[in-house]
Amino acid sequence: MTERDDQPRLPDLGGPDGDADDDRAKRYAQVVVDRTGRALDRELTYSVPAHLESDLRVGDYVLVPLGRRRVPGWVT
Repeated sequence: MTERDDQPRLPDLGGPDGDADDDRAKRYAQVVVDRTGRALDRELTYSVPAHLESDLRVGDYVLVPLGRRRVPGWVT
């Protein structure tokens, strides 16, 4: 799989202290990453940036942070 310039990128979830946007309702997406491994055989949860909320749909191909890398995945 190759990375595309128009591919949405979902940020990491905020830490336990959250961030400055805590007063607004947060949106989250479940993502299945395109990597093998027992720990990756489930959906992972990522916060959705406000500018992508209206455009993100189930089945969209996205890049998400996983450790120090960005990996491709699909919104479920």
